[in-house]
Amino acid sequence: RPRTGVLHTTEGSFASALSEFKSHYAPHFLVGPGRIVQLVPLGAMAAALENHAGGVETNRWAVAQIEVAGKSQTSPYSFDAKTNNALASLMATLKVKAGIPLYRVYPDEMPPTPWATY
Repeated sequence: RPRTGVLHTTEGSFASALSEFKSHYAPHFLVGPGRIVQLVPLGAMAAALENHAGGVETNRWAVAQIEVAGKSQTSPYSFDAKTNNALASLMATLKVKAGIPLYRVYPDEMPPTPWATY
């Protein structure tokens, strides 16, 4: 498998996500406006991805799981400038330190909505 990072949105605030991730389902990193918090060491399996029994071992495949404070949208959008800068810094560091490329290693096709369920 290629070296990969996975980006998700928290669907809420940085503070609410940090509170949730302190108790369970933590990604490697949480990114917000001007902030990067590492919750799980690289090399250890994070647990932010849904992993169905007998399905793809998503939590084991991702070298870095990154949750970004914000809400996903079905149209193109961008995070605020401070969040974009923090995310870009983290991704550039992960390229050098973890060998994660700055391009998509999997196909661009998106699954049909909804993309996530609660």
